[in-house]
Amino acid sequence: MLLFRLWLRRGPLELIGYLVIQFGLVMVTILLITRGTTRSPTAIAYLLVIIAAGLLLDRRALAATVAASALAILGLALAESYGLLGPAMLFPSAV
Repeated sequence: MLLFRLWLRRGPLELIGYLVIQFGLVMVTILLITRGTTRSPTAIAYLLVIIAAGLLLDRRALAATVAASALAILGLALAESYGLLGPAMLFPSAV
């Protein structure tokens, strides 16, 4: 994220917006895969990425972000239903 911030000071603003949104989508997807379930509260972070896309990008890119988020959730839900994800870690154990 620090690299994005440095680019933002002297780089093209639209490109940085696209990179931030893509980074957000990838990070939320990776977090959900490591959690092992789409039922964790982390899935709400897709909404934050969509809101950020609405603020930073145009309508076409916003629609693409919504579609990418929906496809990611659908893919993760199918992977979970077929048992392709690891065990769900909804509540971390206190040691």
